[in-house]
Amino acid sequence: MAFRLAKASADAAAIVGQTMAKYTIYLPPPQAIEAVGMGETSRVAAAALDVLLAHAPEGDLEVLAEQLAPLAVPILERWQAQAAEPDTPGSLSDREAEYDAYFHVHRVSAPDPLEAYCEAVIVAYYRMIRESLKGTSLQPMEIGHLCASIEDILHQFSGRRRPKSWNATPQLAAPPAEAGAPDGALGRWVLGHHAFFVLVQALLMAHRWLSEALANRDVPRAREALAISTQLWWATAASFRFTGDFSNDDYNNIVRPTMAPPFVQDGFSGLFFEEHARLIRTLKSIRPALRALPPKLARSHRLYLWALATAYESHAFVCERFVDQGASLNAAHKRKLASATQTIRGQYKGRALESAGSPSRSKRR
Repeated sequence: MAFRLAKASADAAAIVGQTMAKYTIYLPPPQAIEAVGMGETSRVAAAALDVLLAHAPEGDLEVLAEQLAPLAVPILERWQAQAAEPDTPGSLSDREAEYDAYFHVHRVSAPDPLEAYCEAVIVAYYRMIRESLKGTSLQPMEIGHLCASIEDILHQFSGRRRPKSWNATPQLAAPPAEAGAPDGALGRWVLGHHAFFVLVQALLMAHRWLSEALANRDVPRAREALAISTQLWWATAASFRFTGDFSNDDYNNIVRPTMAPPFVQDGFSGLFFEEHARLIRTLKSIRPALRALPPKLARSHRLYLWALATAYESHAFVCERFVDQGASLNAAHKRKLASATQTIRGQYKGRALESAGSPSRSKRR
């Protein structure tokens, strides 16, 4: 076993630099993106939607990749021409900065955070589609939901009125998953996280809009914010599945060793993604309002809770598949015995639902 782990670490060391260097994403800091208003528009989003809507959806990922290429490639070329050193805002802790660095997230203090964010959405979408073409076990409906939700983000900021049929979920088939090159799992891990990151930044904005609507007792705006958040939570659930869509052996022999010394400090965890912490804080701040919603929002709230719970279940599913009843890297570092799956289902999911005003959770207190 010791030999196997040593070899795994050597394999990881050989590929981690070249794999990570291929995939960089430029994201605005969370405090900037969180301040974006519901009615703000983006030139980048509008141009992207013009291209996408000019083509009929054919249910073909190769065609979709071809449509996205003219949008994404110029952004990628500009990123590559920029300085290699990330512009990390001082608000990040050392562990948060390390988490960003591991996933090659460069924080940009752009004059217009929304434009920078929409560029990141386009790149993450394009890369995710190209990665899907290498093979995935996700069902066509799951891929379709993920794609539709990402395009919905662009639609939100395009300045166009959303059609009533926009929530229909397309079915997009991808080649079946197959064993690939050693760096394939690490590439999927990184690109899947990039898709997750742009979704979480969208969730940050949507929850800020929800908070403002509830404070102003604006029921129509609150219903819209709940609907947007619900769609994003479902997409987040699919992104977890996509991110972990490779073999158990590849995770334990290739991916997991890169999240331990000498690559990063002990105790590496997704808890160090700053947007996640901000999202949980926002949920806690609006908990009283969510527990006292008017009856008109009861159905919207129920659908929201369903999607939120599913996102956590999807995360737990991936952990269960890779480490079974084993502890997370962070828990193992702290010498805690609870498994990663138990922690997500029994602790994090419960806290999130309680913060989101789940009636059943409120009654238990």
